[in-house]
Amino acid sequence: MKVLKKIQCVQEEIKKLDLKKAGRNTFSKYDYYTPEQVQNLTFEACKKEKLFNKFDLLRKDGGLMAQMTVCDLESGETEVFEMATDIPEIKATNIAQQLGGTVTYSKRYLLMTIYDIVDNNLDFDTPQKQEQKQLPELLPSNKENWEKVKQAILDGYTMKQVKTKWIISEENEQNILSETIQ
Repeated sequence: MKVLKKIQCVQEEIKKLDLKKAGRNTFSKYDYYTPEQVQNLTFEACKKEKLFNKFDLLRKDGGLMAQMTVCDLESGETEVFEMATDIPEIKATNIAQQLGGTVTYSKRYLLMTIYDIVDNNLDFDTPQKQEQKQLPELLPSNKENWEKVKQAILDGYTMKQVKTKWIISEENEQNILSETIQ
């Protein structure tokens, strides 16, 4: 039980901090904790408690599984946490880069889960998310929105993700995709 007590101490240490989100999603207009920020935050707090976080990406019968083993460096006791994951489709990247994205983001979400780092932007019931769903913009209502959608696609967003923000006809969807593939 020592490792769980130490995890709780790390959670308490992190909760005392006045965390400012370093990342900004300009497409969906929200701030978030970056992978580097979460890594640094948990590393420093775990170092004080003599905890080591070992990340593994495993292929299991049900698909990919992200696994974090938290090791107590004093007692040798471990606690294993798992989370289902998948390789994202990221435009203009090869499979190794996509796998790197899987590792980066799966590790961040596991650390946030284990050390109870809450990000309300990931909660689709927050008022901001409900507002987005209720007031999508029509395309091509103006050139600026058209360019924002194209940039989102180029940045790796899927059309499904884009459609959570804007209503896009099938014809406009095809036009945007053909403009971004060139």
